[in-house]
Amino acid sequence: MLLIDRLKELDVYDNTRIIIVSDHGAGISVPELANDLPKLRKHSAIASLLVKDFYKWGWVQTNMEFMTNADTPALAVEGIIPDAKNPFTGIPLAPADKTEFVKVLMSEPQSTRIRKQSTFSDEKDEWFTVKGDIFVNENWKPYSE
Repeated sequence: MLLIDRLKELDVYDNTRIIIVSDHGAGISVPELANDLPKLRKHSAIASLLVKDFYKWGWVQTNMEFMTNADTPALAVEGIIPDAKNPFTGIPLAPADKTEFVKVLMSEPQSTRIRKQSTFSDEKDEWFTVKGDIFVNENWKPYSE
């Protein structure tokens, strides 16, 4: 049985906020995400973020607002915990300011499960920035410090 079906069966679906987020995109070719920057695989960097809020019904709606996985904690507590903060750092759980840009790392897959080291080095040409509409090629650039 699917989780959603079980929540409905228990009569708690309506009063439940459901957030599903992936940690990365899929390695498939998407023409709208084509680019000419070496090492940039936009389709792998774009995660899915699905939110069903309390007492929301109807058809799925698409929101193309620029968001990142880092927005998930703020979405989870929105309207529940006023002025929520990270309990370890005390930093407010607010959506990050993405007006300038967001940094994206496109390194080769590295796993601590198959390697003994616990830190990894990334090359400078594996870092990129993105801002605004992710489907506009000009909004993706190589990152330079």
